[in-house]
Amino acid sequence: MLTGCKPPEKPLRLGSNIWIGYETLHLAQKQGYYDDLVLKLVQMPSATDVMHAFRHHMLELAALTLDEALSLKQTEDDIQIILVFDFSQGADILLGQPEIKTLAQLKNKKVGVENTAVGAILLDSALTEAQLTSADIKIIPLTANEHQQAFNTHQVDAVVTFEPIKTQLLAQGANNLFDSRHIPNRIVDVLVVRKDIANQYPEAIQKLLSGYFKALDYLSAHPTQAAEKIAPRMHVSSDTVAKQYDGIKIPSRIENIALLRHDQALLSPTR
Repeated sequence: MLTGCKPPEKPLRLGSNIWIGYETLHLAQKQGYYDDLVLKLVQMPSATDVMHAFRHHMLELAALTLDEALSLKQTEDDIQIILVFDFSQGADILLGQPEIKTLAQLKNKKVGVENTAVGAILLDSALTEAQLTSADIKIIPLTANEHQQAFNTHQVDAVVTFEPIKTQLLAQGANNLFDSRHIPNRIVDVLVVRKDIANQYPEAIQKLLSGYFKALDYLSAHPTQAAEKIAPRMHVSSDTVAKQYDGIKIPSRIENIALLRHDQALLSPTR
């Protein structure tokens, strides 16, 4: 037991891409809530990169969508979910060029999507809504860091993306064709860890989660100040940060306990 509670000898590496639901981790770090924790928050260009790094043991923890965690579990059985960050309620979106105003207009058009990630889920739902199939469009594989440039240079007619790119492209005249409000509770962001790491460093994991929820309390009590601290990393104004949070639902500590009480249920493909 003494061995199991020892602090990590090297930083616990937690990987994520830029997403409003993960920013509470960075807020916790800025607030000093992780000062006594050997933790390295690793920002990566896309969820695809995060999954690749986790598979190759370059990360001990990974912030992913539930669907990505399920995909990861196919090859990495020794993982468990220890936190539910959020449920997307509009923050994930299918955007069309200004001349593309309806889903039906996507037929025979080029659509950019990070096909190994949750973007494929949203695109499939949008196509079903439009009574189209993947054969009716030309899918252009794009990682998250490629979305904005591909859209702005008209390499694609539409793109499946998320905050903060969603807000930036909408401001430039993109059209909202379909978003995660149409598929409630389908896109869920979670934190996964290898079971051996959780068992070896339970105290560190507890400090990580406690700092997260402390930052969540700060965000709730001081939304303006929190938004000002988050904005620089997101490359948007603090007012925009507040609007981005409208697109997600963040479970409280109590709600997380209820959701995680049956961890294997969250990882079940039948969920």
